[in-house]
Amino acid sequence: HSPQSPPRHRWPTAAACPGCRAAAGAYDPAAVLERLRGFYGPAYADLRPGATAVSPGALQGVVSKYEAPVRPPVVVEVFYYTLCPHCQIFLQLGLAPLVEAQLPGDRVKINVVPMYPPMLPASRDPALCQEQPFCQWALAPLCAFRGTLLRPTAADSLALLRGVRFATCDITYTAGGKGRVPSATAQCAERAGLDWASPQGLRACAEGNEAFDLLARGSQPLLQAMNTLHNQLGFSGPPTMPWIFLDGQPLSCDGHDATCTGKLMPNGGLVPLLQAGTLLELVCSQLDQPTGNC
Repeated sequence: HSPQSPPRHRWPTAAACPGCRAAAGAYDPAAVLERLRGFYGPAYADLRPGATAVSPGALQGVVSKYEAPVRPPVVVEVFYYTLCPHCQIFLQLGLAPLVEAQLPGDRVKINVVPMYPPMLPASRDPALCQEQPFCQWALAPLCAFRGTLLRPTAADSLALLRGVRFATCDITYTAGGKGRVPSATAQCAERAGLDWASPQGLRACAEGNEAFDLLARGSQPLLQAMNTLHNQLGFSGPPTMPWIFLDGQPLSCDGHDATCTGKLMPNGGLVPLLQAGTLLELVCSQLDQPTGNC
């Protein structure tokens, strides 16, 4: 404590701990340590009864309790397009189990955007989008995810869960060569718990202007992902779909049953993960205290 600094408050105060002071007003070290044990709990066991000084280990534990940085949430971002068979496999075997696990939303954020780079020109031209099946067939999934605002959303969000359930059902038709079948789309919406037929339902969104507003909104995270790949990581060309980012790192998750095996490199190679696993397993490994669903 610098002599030039203002005086600090003494702790514990006489009112808070009358027994911590000796008759002359000085602190009683044993009583203060007993007070510390009660205040900080049994985790600080090396504040030993009878000790007259705080050991460095105990002091560091007390300090770290209050100074330890809060770990930011794990962020998963997925970009796919609706005609992509590899995307279908990943959505069903990789993404869906992660979202169905309902991990705590304050610790895991997920964004799913049914768009890929060739759709960007159509995001500014609705007529062009209607002429291109890969754009037109993405409108219903975009509407299914409108509750997430197409940004990282709490992993236990109902809007995210319903969007992913719709997407995994819908892509079996669009990537399976069946195209956009209205009756099948309605059935996928019903299975996902999404309203289809009302004036505010999924059908009205997909067939109206709201879908193109969502297309423009979805272009923003897609452009950010492209910036990450090209300007930050040095990719000269985009990797194949789907794009899967875990805390900003692009992953390859095309192993057996959508197992993630490595981090994508700009030269087309992979940096193998220390432990390959599903996307759910990788996310769980990033949590300080994995939940029961991990």
